[in-house]
Amino acid sequence: MSNLTNKSNLEFDDLVKIIENAKNRAYRKVNEELILMYVEVGKFIYQKLSESKYGDKIVEELVIFFEHNYPDLKGFNRRGLYRMRQFYELYKDDEIVSPLVTQLTWTNHLKIIDREIKKERENPSVGIILCASKDDEVVEFALSRSLSPTMVSKYNLKLIDKKLLQAKLKEYIEISVK
Repeated sequence: MSNLTNKSNLEFDDLVKIIENAKNRAYRKVNEELILMYVEVGKFIYQKLSESKYGDKIVEELVIFFEHNYPDLKGFNRRGLYRMRQFYELYKDDEIVSPLVTQLTWTNHLKIIDREIKKERENPSVGIILCASKDDEVVEFALSRSLSPTMVSKYNLKLIDKKLLQAKLKEYIEISVK
């Protein structure tokens, strides 16, 4: 390692920047596809509910369907499905916003949730991102950019420790693989 010149280090740093930029573009593309899926699922649920009679249990039937047929698919519980419908309803009539929705970052989603869903007495939303691969578990918190440093420090005191969440995520994955 000591044989590397400063010039080589700079060139290698440039290579790392290329790799990091590609990873970031990939994350954005995955995020875009997830948002498109949420909109499409939300539209499907919205249409089914519009066509149904009062008392039909469309969402409950979908939850049961996913639980029985796709138990490994996460986020398709009652709450998740209703949120997808809400997300669709929020943007369905806005021709300008709809295509831009896929460009949103996590902090933008938090702003939207805070503006459209959060009640006045509630604190700003916190996003918790859990990702797992074969060899690693990643836990990140997404906080609103509008939070003051004091509020961020209060949140950090109350949030569950990342290492504990990583351990629980790893434990859950090990259980689900068995």
